Amino acid sequence: MIIDSGTVITALPATAYAALRSAFRSAMSEYRLLPPSDGGLDTCYDFTGHSNVTVPRVSLAFAGSATVELAVPSGVLVDGCLAFAGTGTTDGAIGIIGNVNQRTFEVLYDSGKGTVGFRAGAC
Repeated sequence: MIIDSGTVITALPATAYAALRSAFRSAMSEYRLLPPSDGGLDTCYDFTGHSNVTVPRVSLAFAGSATVELAVPSGVLVDGCLAFAGTGTTDGAIGIIGNVNQRTFEVLYDSGKGTVGFRAGAC
């Protein structure tokens, strides 16, 4: 995975994105699904008339059993759309973690060890 604060949404390999989109749409079935956005996001909702919107939890799972639970809704939605898209390529493709998913985290880079860490509660 590439961590890119200059990219807004997260891009996942096709199979991973299809599974996330399916589960997310199922969990959000009480809200009206909109046509794809001009920006290419295909899981967008109309929340008109809903005073309280329940957004499902989404976690990013990494090798070595590391899991990062994203903030809801700010780390999952952007302008009423799921802040993820498919790369449109095979499952061997590299994904990109965009800035929506990073908003409430401090991202710690240890280039000497070749590791990245996430700490919740960033300003």
